Amino acid sequence: MPDSDEQRCNSTLFEEPYWLDAVAPGLWHAVEVKQDGHVIGRLEQKGLIKRAEGSVDKAYDFLNAVTDPGIAAYLVDSWGYGSGNAKGMATVDPAVLQRTGYADVEKFTANTLFQSPVPSELKQKMIAEFEKIKSGY
Repeated sequence: MPDSDEQRCNSTLFEEPYWLDAVAPGLWHAVEVKQDGHVIGRLEQKGLIKRAEGSVDKAYDFLNAVTDPGIAAYLVDSWGYGSGNAKGMATVDPAVLQRTGYADVEKFTANTLFQSPVPSELKQKMIAEFEKIKSGY
């Protein structure tokens, strides 16, 4: 079972260490950013990257870039991706927000299915079931 820091950093099943171990055994690793001994960010890297040298500086460069408020306008206008950075989204041209569907967040999220953390007991059951599946149950 992941510790509480891992639970807080993972947003989907596909970022869980047990899932990555099952689908890419030995072929992934995570670069973690810690503050005061707590993991505040983690970037899982899949594929053959594990065999390459990691760089904490590059991880910080990436995290700084994706959290910079200035990137939000580019992401929305060029790619249609919203940003979780409220300061950045406030700088996006209202016409662009309207065109991409982000002008009315309530309407946008009304039919969205979000994955949220599950209770620890349920997560343990899910892991146990997944282990059964992997073993050929």
